[in-house]
Amino acid sequence: MSGIDNEKEYTADDSYSHEEAIAEALIFASGTPVKTESIAIALKTDKKHATVIMDRLMQRYNSRNGGIMLRKMDKSYAFCSNPALHDEIRDYFERPSTTGLSRAAMETLSIIAYNQPVTRSNIEFIRGVNSDGVLVRLIERGLVEESGRLDAPGRPMLYKTTIKFLQSIGMESLSELPELEKIELNKQPENQVTDEVAEELKADGIDVTLASDPGNE
Repeated sequence: MSGIDNEKEYTADDSYSHEEAIAEALIFASGTPVKTESIAIALKTDKKHATVIMDRLMQRYNSRNGGIMLRKMDKSYAFCSNPALHDEIRDYFERPSTTGLSRAAMETLSIIAYNQPVTRSNIEFIRGVNSDGVLVRLIERGLVEESGRLDAPGRPMLYKTTIKFLQSIGMESLSELPELEKIELNKQPENQVTDEVAEELKADGIDVTLASDPGNE
């Protein structure tokens, strides 16, 4: 691992090392994001060295300003099209609007992205409607996946977004999501939590403090 110059600017004209060629072939053949651990195994090295190799590859793709880019997403790597060319190629891949995500799906996906891992009942509490069907469709599209079970009565299933979700919005990690102002339920009259709902949330391990009754103050 010695002799690697991590400060050097690599271009498409530089000769590939054998390790870079292996890593590039692995990601191309996979067709899906490949974790750093998997790349390290293929290179028969450790994650630190594999990261150096991948940094060099990303520099190459970025410097050539071509139609293909190599991006890092949540400790995984994948090839994607250059965002600067999306308008030019959009017509080719355009599909009827019925194949896109519905408003309900987008709403549910946003709730999961900002609150994950989250249970189905939590999602439905925020949306105010049953979300079973929407949740199933998001899982089928590979945007949401199961994330274990909550350590609470009934052990409800937890859900989180996937790497494919990050890839679809062009972000490397969830930390890049824009911040949202948190709503304090006990200060929003239209969102008051009833005793019944509070008990349901507590069953999912979420402690909700009900707003005080003005008549009791």
